Parts: sequence; C-alpha cells; structure tokens
Amino acid sequence: MQTRNRQSLLPVRAEILDAEGSVLLYGELKLRRYERVEVVGAPGGGPLVPTLIDIHGIEGDARAKLSIYAPTSDTAVMDPDYFDLDWLMNAYPPQRVEGISPLAARP
Repeated sequence: MQTRNRQSLLPVRAEILDAEGSVLLYGELKLRRYERVEVVGAPGGGPLVPTLIDIHGIEGDARAKLSIYAPTSDTAVMDPDYFDLDWLMNAYPPQRVEGISPLAARP
C-alpha cells in the first residue's frame, strides 16, 4: 500500500503487509530525496526515484535505511530488477549492519 503526496503524486510512504493485511514494515520516502534517473539517450532523464528510504518495523523493533546514489540507466527501458528489493540486496550488499532482529530473518 502506498501513500502519495497530493501535489507531486510521488509516494511518501509504502507498507508491506502480512497475509492478513496487517502492516509489518513501512518505508518513509522524503520528497526532497527524489532524484531523476539519468537515462542514456533520453532527453530530460527518466523517472523520479527515492534516493533515501527509512524502513521501520511497525512495533519499533526494526529499522533500516536504503540509499541509492546517482541513479542511472544505460538503456531507455528500465530494468525491473531496479525495483526488486531482494535483487538489490544481493547485488549491493549493505555496507554497514547495526543489528539484526528476528523480524529480519527470512525463510
């Protein structure tokens, strides 16, 4: 589920739900941290993407930050992996982990 800014229509909050529809995690996206993806051969660039996402556990037991620096694409067609969190975590492992909670464990 997403909450969007009324003026820009950009997402400012995204939620991950469990099977029953309860919120497990939510991400806060700050409008000032959106940047346009530089796309080779596309005048004006590509879509706007958040370059900093604050991720929180609903009970305050988990916290993470996802940072993207200088988003670029060497093709005019965006790769769907760019929006796949599992792929991103494998392709760009975190530089620093401050703690791991049971919520972070994945089957």
